[in-house]
Amino acid sequence: MYGHLDQKWLIDRAKAMLAHSLTGVVDFDENDILNCLLQETIPTFSIFLPHYTEHTINSKLDRLQDGKYILKTDYQIIRVEKIYTGNGAFGIYPYDPILINNMIDRQHLTDQMSAIEVTVTFRFEPPNIIEIYPKSLPYEQFLIKIATIHPSHLKTIPFGSREVLKNLFLADLATDLLSIRNYFQNINSPFAEINLNIEYLTNIASKRDEIINQLAENQLKSGLVQRLYIAWGNYVSLN
Repeated sequence: MYGHLDQKWLIDRAKAMLAHSLTGVVDFDENDILNCLLQETIPTFSIFLPHYTEHTINSKLDRLQDGKYILKTDYQIIRVEKIYTGNGAFGIYPYDPILINNMIDRQHLTDQMSAIEVTVTFRFEPPNIIEIYPKSLPYEQFLIKIATIHPSHLKTIPFGSREVLKNLFLADLATDLLSIRNYFQNINSPFAEINLNIEYLTNIASKRDEIINQLAENQLKSGLVQRLYIAWGNYVSLN
């Protein structure tokens, strides 16, 4: 039965790939292996399968200047996915029980409201600044959906993506190892000549592009990702 995904599980997989217990050859210590995971693998993995979280902006407390706000979060933000506005003068469709069964009048009212509704858009400035348009809006709060890099504890990694993360990590580590081991083919020890398994590592490293393509395909299938609809060659809308 699968245990909980954590750093130790991945480091043990890395050591098994390196055959540390058999060869005694140590190219990277545990800190080097961990740095590969945290600095290379998790950020790359998160671009395609990010950790989604929601963050509330206070229009007064988080305001930097006209229209610009700071996103105060401990997560490293990749991109802003969506903005939800709070109660205000715009975007509110009144509920009238008299019109609930009157399709013509209800549609007429909806058309009128859509004509005066203000569309709220945004521009994200890394690492944590968002500029919201129009700049003069009456909302007290904005709810922001953000895509972030998974935290180092790995508890936010989807269970079904566990093997993908492991394979990407081993490919990243193999790539880093090859940059060292390609200078040598074998190492002489007091007991025997140790083969560095260049071909074996090359085979693992070569799978990285395949894994990235798999992540990209899964991203396109995700219902959480914004989609750009195209009509007659022109960009027409975002969901």
